[in-house]
Amino acid sequence: MTYKNEVTIYNNSNVSANVDPKVPADLREVLAFDPPSACIQPKSSYSFSVIFTPVDEIVDENFSIKANFKVKGQALPASLLIKAQLTHRQPEVSKNYFDLGEIFVNQEQAFSVSVKNSSKLIQTIGILDLPQNIKVSPDVLQFLPEEEVTLNFGIVPPCLGKFSQEIVVINEYGDKSPIIIDGVGKRPKLFFSDSQIALPPCAVGSSISASTVVTNTTGRAIQFQFKSSEKLISISPSFGTIAPGSTLPIFFELSTVFVPKSTEDTGKPAEQPRKKSQQRVRSKSQLSEAPQEPVTDFSSWKPISPTAKVKTASITCFDRENTDDAFLIDINCIVVEPVLVAACLIESAQASVAVKPNNVKASKKNKEISLPVDAVTVTPYSSKTKIDCGEISIFHSLERHVLIRNNSANPVQLRMLPMNPVSPFSIVRFPCSPLPPFSEDCCLLQFKPRDYGEYQESVVIYSEDTNRVELDLKGMCCFTNIIISEHESQAADFSDIETIGSFWFDTTIRGENSSKTLYLYNLGSFSLQVSLELSDADKEKHGVFLFHPSKFDVAAKSFTTVQLVFAPQEEGLTEADLKIKAGGFEEKMRLIGRSSATSVYTIIPLVDRHEEKINPSQMGLSHEYPLLFKFTKGETKRFMVGSVKNGPSVECFVEKWNDYYEAIGWKVDIFRFSVPGGTESRLSISLKSEQEQTKDVFIPFCRFTLNIKCSSDSQNDRVYYISCVGS
Repeated sequence: MTYKNEVTIYNNSNVSANVDPKVPADLREVLAFDPPSACIQPKSSYSFSVIFTPVDEIVDENFSIKANFKVKGQALPASLLIKAQLTHRQPEVSKNYFDLGEIFVNQEQAFSVSVKNSSKLIQTIGILDLPQNIKVSPDVLQFLPEEEVTLNFGIVPPCLGKFSQEIVVINEYGDKSPIIIDGVGKRPKLFFSDSQIALPPCAVGSSISASTVVTNTTGRAIQFQFKSSEKLISISPSFGTIAPGSTLPIFFELSTVFVPKSTEDTGKPAEQPRKKSQQRVRSKSQLSEAPQEPVTDFSSWKPISPTAKVKTASITCFDRENTDDAFLIDINCIVVEPVLVAACLIESAQASVAVKPNNVKASKKNKEISLPVDAVTVTPYSSKTKIDCGEISIFHSLERHVLIRNNSANPVQLRMLPMNPVSPFSIVRFPCSPLPPFSEDCCLLQFKPRDYGEYQESVVIYSEDTNRVELDLKGMCCFTNIIISEHESQAADFSDIETIGSFWFDTTIRGENSSKTLYLYNLGSFSLQVSLELSDADKEKHGVFLFHPSKFDVAAKSFTTVQLVFAPQEEGLTEADLKIKAGGFEEKMRLIGRSSATSVYTIIPLVDRHEEKINPSQMGLSHEYPLLFKFTKGETKRFMVGSVKNGPSVECFVEKWNDYYEAIGWKVDIFRFSVPGGTESRLSISLKSEQEQTKDVFIPFCRFTLNIKCSSDSQNDRVYYISCVGS
């Protein structure tokens, strides 16, 4: 290093002077003047630059050198005395050569070197161009005068066979002290692709993982087994067999999740009956919050900051057949106490709170009253929280409440990373920002899928000065499985029920109404929101077909009932489509109802001749205007007689039937039958497919009457005239 200063020469004479600085011959490389000579005018001065470049040979605490300035014409020279305190600056190493011998190529070998600052000055010393397979701690350090520090090195052989590498210890002035390392790389039985694993910082309450690949380099199968010095690290697989020449991935996970402590029965005596003023349910929600103590403390870990600690865990892999062969994997772990944590509120099944009545009379009737309350479970607080929304139907929505807590003494400005714009998950309410110290606020999440499938999303809430909170969301949109029936199932799994497409009401007298119960079974594992309405084409029939309720929820693996009402205002058959919607499920069920003017009714097949002279309802009630039916060979038509619910019983007779009709192919299945109240009976008329041909009969025909008698109410008596013609 070169030092530079100036010295001034004064000429007090009346003539100019030529000045020539002289330096001892053995110190000319150490001391020099610039310029080498000068002419100084009378009564003036001139400054020379003094250039001093010390070398190791002249290092002395009390170094001094005398230089003369010869002046032409002057008997005695002018002298200059230069003094300096010189010290060595090159760092000293305790050992500059290491022979490490044989080392497995995936195993780190440690060694130490003492480095001394031989200077009496403070200087920075570090390692120059350190190879990737060599690690040192610390790598850069500021040394005090004559301070000695031990540097810890770790080296992994860079290759198989002999190797030689150089480490250069250098100071800020460029002085170097080399260290030579020799060794031999040896192939291990089990070769790990990475035996030095540095995990990213892991927030307490979450987990983080890494992996390596192990290769069996031998010609035989090896049974391996791992053992960890840190119980928070799990290994998968922890043991097994690896075939010759094959590879196997090994996963390591550092988990610092919270684990609820088990509670034991303390055997407390029964409480005394409370006073009436104390007999009340304090809250509608019971918070069964899990304890927030971590699975272990980190007192044995080395702190590197007020909120972070570090530890290097050693993983040992044994050959189970030869336990002397062990292979080491070092995992550097860092845990951080999180400032931001989250917990999820999950609604569970209803619980009951027992309340003892203090009324003596009431206590005789009922000793204990159970009041249902909603139970809420709070998951453990963590910086990484898993939230499972379960299974729901398409177009349904489900909400989850998440508590975001600030554990620091400073307010935290909360932000959120952008979410997938087409994600079925959304943030309905974001927690307040800034979040005050030692407080918490609610974040409301919603899961509303618009397509079937399984969904996963990660919501990240963060602050620039704190850790991140990750909410791992999961939900599934499944097909809706509903059975619509008019019967109640007797089986626990509803396996005895089949769905229906139409719903028939009992025949009802005009102006009155009849009701029936419809059963809706939810076979899925999630609740459904169901809505009922008539189709757009049948909106005007809303007064005829009524249903209640029109909107309701059906819990998973359960059923609900709907009351359907038929209130006809006109006589005849009425039909309408009832739309049943539940998420992606939409089904139409046909509602069919028939109304009658009297309690006894008839359902007549379509006639083949209409008389405009009389009312259609009077057709067939007189001999002049019978009911005319045309038959083809083999055809059967049915004439129905019925009585409304709670109606009278009637007797029916077929009269004026001729045996000749049977000879030409006609047949009536019954000539006399009864119709009890609330039932229906049918009379079948058929024409055989082959008739006996005669010369007199070319077109088969028959005529008869159906006489209906009601003994309890003669107004229901009637006679139908029926005429049938075959083709």
